[in-house]
Amino acid sequence: MIARGERRQPVGWDSSRQVCLSYEWLVRRENLSPEMVTMIEAGLAVSAERYDAARSLARDCRRMLPNIFDGVDVLVAPSAVGEAPVGIDATGDPLFNRIWTLLRAPCVHVPCALGPHGLPVGVTVVGPFGADRATLVAADWIHARIGPVLINDVDDRQTWRDESHPTG
Repeated sequence: MIARGERRQPVGWDSSRQVCLSYEWLVRRENLSPEMVTMIEAGLAVSAERYDAARSLARDCRRMLPNIFDGVDVLVAPSAVGEAPVGIDATGDPLFNRIWTLLRAPCVHVPCALGPHGLPVGVTVVGPFGADRATLVAADWIHARIGPVLINDVDDRQTWRDESHPTG
């Protein structure tokens, strides 16, 4: 991201998305969501100079990432702003995941609570580059302690409880 005043612009993300979805953009644009079209259009508007600067910044940040994990196995961060969206049309705003994608860090989303609409609220377990297996193990360990599963209780109300993992 490149900060310009108070506005933060996801330059590399939107430009990369535009390249990765070029076939869909050129041949099946009508099948893309309005949000995706907006993001691709933002990527198309980025100059080559800004794109190159954003990629250079991303490389610098990737080189610094191991220092963030010095002394810790994983990081825990929000997965999204609030709970999962209602329905199956969208997975929610990817804002909090963009940085981990840009840094190529493995991450696992773990449900940890219910939001106001009864849908999951989660955290993201992030590991160092190349530590995919260790990140999965850590996410499983965290889930066993804070990641209850949604079940129906005796009154047929949905509640969070975790009976599948021993705690301790």
